[in-house]
Amino acid sequence: MAMTSHRNPSFPKSKAAFRFIRIMRRLRRRTAVLPISHRYHVIRAAAYTSMAYAAGPRRAWSRALLGMNNKRRKTSTSHGENPRSSLGCHFEAEEHLRDLVPGGSDMDSASLLDEAGHYIECLKAQIEIMKKILLGYS
Repeated sequence: MAMTSHRNPSFPKSKAAFRFIRIMRRLRRRTAVLPISHRYHVIRAAAYTSMAYAAGPRRAWSRALLGMNNKRRKTSTSHGENPRSSLGCHFEAEEHLRDLVPGGSDMDSASLLDEAGHYIECLKAQIEIMKKILLGYS
């Protein structure tokens, strides 16, 4: 029985790779004069932006990375308090996950887990893309 790895069909790697390379080509001239610490931030931002665009606006984490979710803020209760705190459901692990997933602070628990799973798959794909790009240049 052949073992297949779990792949995320909704994340087109080639689209993310193409966008990342295109952004890096545009930034090449500007980043040549920047110190390495600044170049790291520019490259990281380009990688996250290309990953978020490839995932599309249907995912909350990609909207959060692209700053698209500012219009869609939810009001939690009529008194303005967080429903998770009123229920006493503040689990430490869930709060850490909310900090890791872009836009996680505005999600309920089920949505947070779904978005975290998709975000992890996209990060794995991004790592594969970066490795292939690195191998192509070496």
